[in-house]
Amino acid sequence: MKAKNHYRTLGIHYKASGAEIRNAYRKLAMKYHPDVNSSKTAQTILAEINEAYNVLSNPERRKQYDLYELEEFTEVKAYEKNIRDIYKKITELRRDVVRMDRYRMDTNVVYRELMHQLSDRNMEIINNNDEALLRKNLFEEVIGIVSFLDYSQQVPVMEQLKKINTPSNVDKLAKQQKATYLLNKYKLAIAIIAALILLMLLSAVF
Repeated sequence: MKAKNHYRTLGIHYKASGAEIRNAYRKLAMKYHPDVNSSKTAQTILAEINEAYNVLSNPERRKQYDLYELEEFTEVKAYEKNIRDIYKKITELRRDVVRMDRYRMDTNVVYRELMHQLSDRNMEIINNNDEALLRKNLFEEVIGIVSFLDYSQQVPVMEQLKKINTPSNVDKLAKQQKATYLLNKYKLAIAIIAALILLMLLSAVF
């Protein structure tokens, strides 16, 4: 059976401390708990999160996992990455997202992969280079993915984008995303109100 990437499941670096593992687990467990998340995939994701935490929070099990299974997942060795590796992963993700049926897409899966690529460790790699144009292109690729996510998922992505050294105005983009979300959320109510006003005006005329 193929090994599972527990570090990727929790969205942490393979050198993460015990405290970082606990914090990542708590955040994800709260996010995907059945009481707050009713999506079809939440239960499966939560089971994966629990399994990853049970392994990585136990020093002996983690040691064995790192020794015999970790090397299968070279992508978790962030120190070997460079900005081009991260850019490639993000562009591949955007290409996959564009090809998906938007109404059947599991945004949780897309969100988790995107946040994995925008981890704090990867932010260091992205910013610690002189390729400003590549940083800008990476930023734009992420924005292209964000529009496919739910608003609750867009917010943490935007927070990560603020950490990238680019001249882009993330706050302005975040406001635009919020405005779009509110418009889509209330457009039916707005249409009904507009129709009622129109009927009232017509009634007054005739």
